Amino acid sequence: VVHPDVDSAFAPTVRLALTDTAEGAAVRLAGKFTDPDAADGHTVTVDWGDGSTPSTVTNTPRDTTTDLLSFVATHTYADNPADPAAPYTITVTVTDDSGVPAVARASVVVHNVAPTATLTNGGPIDEGSPATVSFAGATDPSTADAAGLKYSFDFDNDGAFDVADSPTPTAAIPAGFSEIARSRRPDRASAPAASRPVERPTLA
Repeated sequence: VVHPDVDSAFAPTVRLALTDTAEGAAVRLAGKFTDPDAADGHTVTVDWGDGSTPSTVTNTPRDTTTDLLSFVATHTYADNPADPAAPYTITVTVTDDSGVPAVARASVVVHNVAPTATLTNGGPIDEGSPATVSFAGATDPSTADAAGLKYSFDFDNDGAFDVADSPTPTAAIPAGFSEIARSRRPDRASAPAASRPVERPTLA
């Protein structure tokens, strides 16, 4: 009896340990497949669907009880998709020594993560002197988002940002304002960050 190199009646299956995750977080992919030729070696190629270099796995141990071979691969998504509602499609290709392939697919939803920063000021100043506030240590799990951070400041809590979407994390406080009512630091993919009260530099 001559067996085919890959059991055509058994397509490889893949299972995601996480099907919903965030940019910058690792995703673990586990899969199983079969091949009646116990002497065959196998190569698993995982295309993560985000344009990154595919992963290659050659460690595919066979379970002596089920006769199934398995593999594990991990990946960190550097950014969420351009369409936040669209998942990334993961394509897994299992190839034996003869080059016969079998393909399976899975998908994962990757969410945007809001950036973080600390709002600081220049310290106490004399009345009538200029004052500034700054976002310090602004970070974002996505390097693409981090490169395009913008900063907004609302000095009088009127619902409109007096400084909006500035590429600079520092703003001068106009004369006559006693406090900064709102501030935000949205990245290129997120909705405006929630505003929060912060103290204005003390006037001596």
